[in-house]
Amino acid sequence: YKRQAVAGVIAAEANGEGGVGIAFGASLVGVNIFSGPAFINDATPDGYAAVAMEQYRFDVINHSWGALPVYLNDVTEVTRATLDGWKKAAEEGRDGRGSIVAKASGNSADSAHGDALNNSRFAIIVGAHDWEGDASWYTNRGPSLLVSAPTSGNTWDGDLRVITTDRQGGEGYAPDNYTGADQTGFGGTSSAAPTVAGVIALMLEANPLLGWRDVQKILAYSSHGLGSSDGPLADPDESIPVDEDEDGAVDYYNVLPVEYDRWIYNGATNWNGGGLHYSGDYGYGGVNVYNAVRMAEVWSLLGA
Repeated sequence: YKRQAVAGVIAAEANGEGGVGIAFGASLVGVNIFSGPAFINDATPDGYAAVAMEQYRFDVINHSWGALPVYLNDVTEVTRATLDGWKKAAEEGRDGRGSIVAKASGNSADSAHGDALNNSRFAIIVGAHDWEGDASWYTNRGPSLLVSAPTSGNTWDGDLRVITTDRQGGEGYAPDNYTGADQTGFGGTSSAAPTVAGVIALMLEANPLLGWRDVQKILAYSSHGLGSSDGPLADPDESIPVDEDEDGAVDYYNVLPVEYDRWIYNGATNWNGGGLHYSGDYGYGGVNVYNAVRMAEVWSLLGA
């Protein structure tokens, strides 16, 4: 049921019902990698590998999935196929300008770079923050993040979720054809990544000449600061009630002490004479659609 919700975040129709997609004029193709001939968990995932190599045919690709941060020394077949597909997409997509890949950082409250996919320079790794601008407790963090996007926060405590399209009945989040902003709504980094994918689609609409590196740079330069400069760290002894398997029984999730909630400034000298702000909790900050589209419009005037 997640595919419908992810699609709605990107491109739900502007029809006055439920919500509206960020790039509501975009065309979508859904690729099923969780069953059928491209099943990602097949013992020999040849079908998935074939699909991964076709990503270059699309302008923007969203990946609202990933692996647990287990720091594998050996890259799996699925990981290698995915990375090869992203490299081909950057080299051959959009007539050589590069297809743009957005990927969720993950919801393990751990280090994002423990998932090999999150370390690819060809993908934009997206973290999650809540409606108040604080990093969501579950978001994977660290130096592989580029930007963060608004989504759910403390979902067990009534924080707002994301309105999006939904499948009706038991196959969806809510019985209607869209979710609400309450506990029936969508969330997680699986919602944050398509938010950024929708912003990227608007950037490319504003300037189709952007290369894949241009898109990453604009997102970094156009993002805004979030949270605090000296925010609280996760308590390693804290347990959070979560109904992970949605069976009605409350499980408990142990928060890991990932110490990234500090803003620093890098060595860039071409942004108001100083560096860009960066945090392992947020990347370069929160995605800002207005800033990103405006910068995209004039980017090609600034040089190669």
